[in-house]
Amino acid sequence: MDSAWLADLGLCLEQKYLRTGNFQHLCDAAAIFSAAVSNTTEDDPFYSDYHDSMERNYEALIEIKSAQQDLVQKFSMSRKILEAHEAVKSLETVEAMWEAAMRDETSPGEEAEASDAVGTNNQTNEPPLWAILNSMSMAYYETYREMAGIEDSDNDSDDEFENQSEEGQAEESNPEENEPEESGSEGGDSEQREQMELLDKAIEASHEAIRGSREAGQTTLDGYPILGAMLTHLGHMLERRYDETGQVEDLDESIQSSRQALQNTPDDHIYFATFLDKLKTRLTCRYERTRQIEDLDELVWVFRQKVQIAPDDSPGPLLNLGGMLTRRYDQTGQEEDLHEAIRLSRQAIKITSDDDPFFAAALGSLSGQLSRLYRFSGQIEDLEESIEISRQAIQATPNDDGNIGTPLNNLGIALGHRYDRTGNMEDLDEAIQVYIQAVELVPDDLPTLTTFFTNLGLNLGRRYEQTGQMEDLEQAIRIFLRAVELTPENDPGFAAVLNNLGINFARLYNRTAVPKFLDEAIRVSRQAIQLTPDNYQNNIGESSNLALLLNNRYERLGRPEDLEEAIQLSRRGFQATPIDHADHARLSTNLGIILRHQYEKSGDKGDLEEASRMSGQAIQGAPDDHPNIIMALYNHGVTLEYQYRETKQIEFLKEATRVAQQAFQITAARPLARSKAAILAANLLLEQGDHQSGYTLSAQAIDLLQLVHTRSVAIQDRQWIVAHFFSLATLGCSFSIQAKQPLFNALRLLENGRGVILSLLMDDRSDTTKLREAYPDLCALYETLRVQVNTPSEGEGPIGQEEGKWRYTKQPKAIGKLEKCIQDIRKLPGFGAFQQGLTKEQIQDTSTEGSIIVVNVSKLRSDAIIVLSTGISSVPLPRFDAAQAQTWIDKKLTQAKPSERGRKNREYRKFLAWLWYECVKPILTRLGYTVQSSPESLPRVWWIGTGIASSFPFHAASDFSAGPTENTFCRVLSSYTISIKALIHSRERAPISSFSDARPRKLLMVTMGNTPGADDLPGAVSEKSTVLKTLGSSVQAKILDQPDSVSVIRQIPECNIAHFACHGVSDWMYPSQSGLLLQTDSPGFETPTDTETPIDTETSPDPESPAQDVLSFEKLCESNPTQGEIAYLSACSTAENNIFPLMDEMLHVVSGFQVAGFRHVIGTLWPSGDEVCVEVAGAFYAELCRSGTLQYTDRDIAIALHKAASALAMSEEYQRRPLHWAQYVHYGA
Repeated sequence: MDSAWLADLGLCLEQKYLRTGNFQHLCDAAAIFSAAVSNTTEDDPFYSDYHDSMERNYEALIEIKSAQQDLVQKFSMSRKILEAHEAVKSLETVEAMWEAAMRDETSPGEEAEASDAVGTNNQTNEPPLWAILNSMSMAYYETYREMAGIEDSDNDSDDEFENQSEEGQAEESNPEENEPEESGSEGGDSEQREQMELLDKAIEASHEAIRGSREAGQTTLDGYPILGAMLTHLGHMLERRYDETGQVEDLDESIQSSRQALQNTPDDHIYFATFLDKLKTRLTCRYERTRQIEDLDELVWVFRQKVQIAPDDSPGPLLNLGGMLTRRYDQTGQEEDLHEAIRLSRQAIKITSDDDPFFAAALGSLSGQLSRLYRFSGQIEDLEESIEISRQAIQATPNDDGNIGTPLNNLGIALGHRYDRTGNMEDLDEAIQVYIQAVELVPDDLPTLTTFFTNLGLNLGRRYEQTGQMEDLEQAIRIFLRAVELTPENDPGFAAVLNNLGINFARLYNRTAVPKFLDEAIRVSRQAIQLTPDNYQNNIGESSNLALLLNNRYERLGRPEDLEEAIQLSRRGFQATPIDHADHARLSTNLGIILRHQYEKSGDKGDLEEASRMSGQAIQGAPDDHPNIIMALYNHGVTLEYQYRETKQIEFLKEATRVAQQAFQITAARPLARSKAAILAANLLLEQGDHQSGYTLSAQAIDLLQLVHTRSVAIQDRQWIVAHFFSLATLGCSFSIQAKQPLFNALRLLENGRGVILSLLMDDRSDTTKLREAYPDLCALYETLRVQVNTPSEGEGPIGQEEGKWRYTKQPKAIGKLEKCIQDIRKLPGFGAFQQGLTKEQIQDTSTEGSIIVVNVSKLRSDAIIVLSTGISSVPLPRFDAAQAQTWIDKKLTQAKPSERGRKNREYRKFLAWLWYECVKPILTRLGYTVQSSPESLPRVWWIGTGIASSFPFHAASDFSAGPTENTFCRVLSSYTISIKALIHSRERAPISSFSDARPRKLLMVTMGNTPGADDLPGAVSEKSTVLKTLGSSVQAKILDQPDSVSVIRQIPECNIAHFACHGVSDWMYPSQSGLLLQTDSPGFETPTDTETPIDTETSPDPESPAQDVLSFEKLCESNPTQGEIAYLSACSTAENNIFPLMDEMLHVVSGFQVAGFRHVIGTLWPSGDEVCVEVAGAFYAELCRSGTLQYTDRDIAIALHKAASALAMSEEYQRRPLHWAQYVHYGA
């Protein structure tokens, strides 16, 4: 269209408006000028004229419209402006306008039209006011949606059904992600305000329309429920504004509008179901926000209505009602809701064909509900059905279906419950695999992924409880920390994630005793409780967990407020739980534990009696074989023991013993829980004097240890497991002797219950010569498999995702093959005892080179068991009792500062005299070992100390004040061994080869004169010079000054003699990390143990300086086997063994070198001075070279150390200073 023509028409229409006042003419003029501008380029000389005319007319329109107060008229004006703008797009319409404008006279109705132009409302031709207002509301809302870019739908699908997973249920939350993003410009804020103004106007117009409709009595229009529709639309807009602003009042009014819509709509009307859906959506939104039971009750009513109006063959409404009833059961614990939900799910399955998508959903719902029913009732049949139906649901759901996670989750939950009930590890392992499968199959954008990820962490924590594998616990914590990051705080599952994180932090505290982990567990548990409404069933469990955590902190810090809060929380949970609920026993047990501690604090017998009632209630009615009952039995046994101590009534002791024995006999329970029960029962049997039963129980407990201490467990985890069995072997040995069992039985308990970590490590490096000669192929398979199992893979870490797939760092297939291979070997003739406990004949054969003396100390008695080639005998040591031994240990005499050396040397001489008179001298006298004139004629003995005597220096027992013959040195040649099996292992190493000048021994000399983070050792250089000078050309020396552990480990397999002059370190938390201090060229510094302590960059080591490196026990055990003959460890505390629960494991640097393959190892029980180190080392090698060249046998090595140490002991300078010489020990063949 020609722009000039359009401009002329616009002027005519503008003049006509000015003459008549007809608003329509002004609308048409503005629209025509707008068209003229659109058809003109900006470089046209008339463009600005057209543009000014357009602005002039639009400004007039806006001014008139703004002055209009009547909403109806304002809406009518807006509609006319829009219609005029659309009309000028048609050429025919524009031509008609031109013809009308060219008339000289106005049309007959024009003046009348002009008189009604503005401010009139012809009620006879216009629709009702309420209808116009409703149209206005919809128009405003439509414009708001377009401006905000919202593509929402006012429809709710009835095809959705509730996920009936029991734990970590993934449900729609009330997200606030629709809030507009903050803008960095004022324009963005202005646009947002304009959008909200439109939404407010839409809501205001809707309110007015509804009011008008009610006043007019207009609720339906041609059968359409117009009032219900308007109320529903109002509810939708209010819900939208709630999403934008978070104003709860809007959500409340939205729900009220939905209720009124239903009230104004017959229940048989087609729109009644739609209005029900609206109410369901808004109630669900508020329920997710507040967890108010009233909303949940109303939701149940809504879903009941949906069932009533749905066809009889429709499973969806049945499943949705069942889901809502299940939710209400989860919150209130009302059993009838759960039973009705199960009935509805069964009904849905019955009416649904196998190929219907609802079939798998119905199976999934039923499986989750049955799992809940099992938790409530404890009936194993419900659990078995849940597992079976979950498997059916998985089969009915394709792997690429987004809903596959629900049945997988239900199966994992049910398998976890069955593991809890039966203790079957296969169920727990399968549950973990099921969750891994769920994580892999479920799309990343589904909210349920967090649920499956969380449940994976939950079951890894369970497996940690069973196996003690730190890898599982660390991974569980990582999972929950990640879940906390990914889960919004308003998500209904967030509290459960926090609670599980707290539980695992508590486990980490129990494992490490690091206080910050307990504090963090308490913090997140409090947060979980705050997010869970008081009337929610989960709140009880979370409160009970927090109570136990506070109780733990009370035990550590003794703060009364922690104990008081723990009692309050525990009472509340106990009182709120029905007596027939499955959780009642656990809550009763927890309350009993806390009340027992209250008794310890107050001394009030009433607290103890209530604790006993609580713990007694916990075991009433529970199945005798239920694995979870073990801790209830254990704690009841402890409480009964307290009552016995308080009242001295023997009935309490007998009942405590019976309960503890019952707990141990629950074979389905966690092995580590059974070990606690065994220790309790053993001590109670000791109190009763029932030694035969004590022996039987100890033997059974040691057998249990053999089952749980396996190759699949890392060394640090093995330490944790073995610590749970501490004292059972030593006490069992005493029970055996007291019950007059054969002495071999006592020895067998010690061999099977002590040094078990080293035993398994030595098995995997044992000599296979006989097997290779008889069955070379089977031997080759065995050696290949044990290398695979014991060689750490590069980059080995915890469970994780690698290229989208979950993997385990352990090698279960290789471990399984190795175990099967061992079983196959044991079936062969002559190999029945392969890697099994020693026979009596094997034990006696070990003593052909000298006596083996086992000194066993327990609370019951102390004895020496003497093994000779001719038999086994014992020597009672009545005055060498455990209490006195512990008194000496508690003095910590070997930990002497320079200023304390004098006093502690005096005290240590007294200790050595006590050790001589009460232990060593009676044993040697029984053996007939008298004073010998020279060391060469001394009989050999191997000492084995057990329990608190495991680090006693029997070789140094003496009373020099009574004369030069009152000591061990002049009567026997002493060596040590961890166990008889370890002695056999040392002798299985390659025998000492012949000496030849043509083939000198290979010496590895390692020195650390300067150690990062430790004092300098100037004596290390002197010691190196002394040793090299003494050995001379007898050795081919490889000298490593200031090396790292990798370099040393690389050289160890090549040497005959390894000599270390350096610092040693004992790790009191993880003794397998004890080792020799070396250094690495990699810059760095040691991370503080307390991660909350900031690193001081001003005082931190220079990043260019070498860092400390440790040649640890664990590294030695992982190194390639060596055929080394002597390892001389001139370092501090290389044979120290002070970790109380691991005393019988003897995990120190010396034993690490034995595992590595050295036939003889020289070490120290505590630190020694530089000068003494140089002197002893020089004397040792001088003795080996006494013939002018290096020559030695097994006996010669023991004699060499004996002479070096005894020379100091007999010298005038050192005789009264035993802390300088008594620490040197020889381990080996």
